[in-house]
Amino acid sequence: LGGKSPAIVTPDYPQDAAAKSIAWGKLFNAGQTCVAPDYVLAPKGSERALGEAIINVAAHQFPDASSDDAYTAIVSDRHYERLNAMIEEARQGGAEILQPEHDAQAAQAARKIPPTVVLNPPADAAVMTEEIFGPVLPMVGYSELDAAIDFVGDRDHPLALYVYSTDKTQAQRVLDETMSGGAAVNINLLHLSVPDLPFGGVGASGQGAYHGEAGFLTFTHERSVFSTGKWHPSRLLAPPYGKMFETVAKRQMK
Repeated sequence: LGGKSPAIVTPDYPQDAAAKSIAWGKLFNAGQTCVAPDYVLAPKGSERALGEAIINVAAHQFPDASSDDAYTAIVSDRHYERLNAMIEEARQGGAEILQPEHDAQAAQAARKIPPTVVLNPPADAAVMTEEIFGPVLPMVGYSELDAAIDFVGDRDHPLALYVYSTDKTQAQRVLDETMSGGAAVNINLLHLSVPDLPFGGVGASGQGAYHGEAGFLTFTHERSVFSTGKWHPSRLLAPPYGKMFETVAKRQMK
């Protein structure tokens, strides 16, 4: 129930800072978390530079993803094959694939997908229509912030949304004009770790929320109880209606 959680990077935000944050969030547990950034919307023309910066950060964090014990393997053979198929489909559709240098055979033997950025994949490719749940990150360019907001709005509401901007007005605009289960500004994943913030989805990404009071309200039922005294006005609500009913109704309508 994670869905396609977007990360929107605005033109003013430093590229290196965005790359470090997005790489960390995407590669945590090799992307196998429900709130991992699922795709990035970057200002048109900056996709390659930001994608390469993310790959450089990944290469620094995991010098050899195929043998580094700190880099997580994919949970099963089925999901390993699913992720590889996603990458290959995007490649066949004209997307450019960025990966750090790695031993492909060793990675396959260890069931590890190297950190992967997919530049401008086709809109109907699996990487853009299905939850990825792995270290594969599509990068899509947008012309203006309106287009980025519309891109998110045209799709199912995600579990999380991330916006990177030094302009508080722009960041707030993204929050105001999109809908998601949760959101974070200039960071990702960590909103899940705050006990006092309700965590949950909306629409296709789930319903209800937990953590603290929100969890109590979600997983309990508040029963409504209505009781009356010896005399109550319900008799005035039943026909036949007379002058008394008309008088009370007029007073209530005032």
